[in-house]
Amino acid sequence: MESSYYEGRDFQHIIGQEQSKRALKIAVVGGHNVLMVDPPGCGKSLLDVERVY
Repeated sequence: MESSYYEGRDFQHIIGQEQSKRALKIAVVGGHNVLMVDPPGCGKSLLDVERVY
């Protein structure tokens, strides 16, 4: 998808996943990596894209 689709979006667009959002915020601030392991369709890619943009 185009990067313009993701510009200006943040975690407010994601409902639920509170623990995952908190872990990603802490990882970004601290410069750490995160390994997300869950079944397909639970929102891992959406969280990752929101973190990047």
